[in-house]
Amino acid sequence: MLRAVEELNTTFEDGLKSANASPREFEALHRAFNRFATDLEKRLTALERQQAELRQLLEAG
Repeated sequence: MLRAVEELNTTFEDGLKSANASPREFEALHRAFNRFATDLEKRLTALERQQAELRQLLEAG
């Protein structure tokens, strides 16, 4: 999933560059996207932790 986000980021950057976005617009959008990616990574980590806990409960049960 993280790889997909990184690929999306690259595509996003390429699209902005080809659309002639101003450097200020590009930076604002880039920061917003990085916040989104960080939040997504945190959620994924939490889900992985929950999955591990559930697996332990099932194995112990």
